[in-house]
Amino acid sequence: LSDEGSAMILKLAADKLRAGVVREYPAVEFKPEADYFIIGNDAQMMEFAKAVAGGSFNKSKAILTCDIDMSDTPWTSIKDFGGTFDGMGHTIAGLCAPLFETLSGTVCNTTIQSAISETASLNIGAVACKLAGGTISRVNVEGLVEYIPAAVPAEANFGAVAGDVSSGTITG
Repeated sequence: LSDEGSAMILKLAADKLRAGVVREYPAVEFKPEADYFIIGNDAQMMEFAKAVAGGSFNKSKAILTCDIDMSDTPWTSIKDFGGTFDGMGHTIAGLCAPLFETLSGTVCNTTIQSAISETASLNIGAVACKLAGGTISRVNVEGLVEYIPAAVPAEANFGAVAGDVSSGTITG
């Protein structure tokens, strides 16, 4: 940026210009060589889940580029996740099941709005059923996380963010 009178002018070198998708957060630097899985809608969220479940998730990081609503999309928790899921301040609304079953990676900078009613699993939380060495940081949970059976088994673990926290870190 240069200051020329009262106007600020952005000067870009021709070799720095690239065709592509305009990002919502210009403060975040997207490097072409970076390995991001971009999630901007419910269909891309389902593609992400399918890639992780199928073992073809070869990205270092998944990021949300906007708020997404999963209310009309049947969600099944992603079994195991060891990468980084960065919500970039965005919200995932309408989850009817936890985001992950087992989390050994990182989930950060997001809000989960859920209506989760569990009847079978012994571990339940909006972000992860089980935190196994992972990190959950700057994640807000809004909505309902409930265990339905009348008699809750003694071995059941449930919480708003994560159910069983065998190891890992949860911070504000």
